[in-house]
Amino acid sequence: MRLTRRAPLVLALSLLTSARASGRNWAKDSYECERDARLSVGSGGRETFREVRSLAEQCMVARGYSKVPAQP
Repeated sequence: MRLTRRAPLVLALSLLTSARASGRNWAKDSYECERDARLSVGSGGRETFREVRSLAEQCMVARGYSKVPAQP
């Protein structure tokens, strides 16, 4: 099993929970969305990373999270 860095996804998804997502576990949801995206896309280069990030972000939004800009 290959471990990957999650920092870019976490920075890209500085999230605030919406009313629908309150009470959910962000870490669990984030992990599941990234895992599912990686399984859908497979392995590859830079384009694959972008696809995984995009799918994971879409998954988090679908679970009720809102994407906001990362704080410096």
